[in-house]
Amino acid sequence: MLWAAGLTDRLYRPEEGGELLELGLGFTNLVSRPTRRADELTREEARAGALSLRATLERFRPQAVAYTGIGVYRLFRATSRVSWGAQREPAVPGVADVVVPSPSGLNRMRFEELVEHYRGLRPFLA
Repeated sequence: MLWAAGLTDRLYRPEEGGELLELGLGFTNLVSRPTRRADELTREEARAGALSLRATLERFRPQAVAYTGIGVYRLFRATSRVSWGAQREPAVPGVADVVVPSPSGLNRMRFEELVEHYRGLRPFLA
């Protein structure tokens, strides 16, 4: 997805994920427990994960954070007012919040549509 959207110079293998940090791309989770969908998380897990993620964002101050899936962002911000793309009010001042669709196979969006959403992240890598 990252390569198809022009966010990386080549297709990276999963074991090369650490190299993406050199490109300014990092990954984290709201909750470390694997789930298929955001609605499988308990409120307590989401609350604890949101506090931890907010502290991480405040510490490292990335230019932007891409949240993969509206459900995850709703849990993080405890709101239902979410749309695709950059959000009006970031969770952490100075750190842009960008919501993109999950690339999960459960997502029914066409690949081309997914790629177009991810292309919206390019300005944040410059």
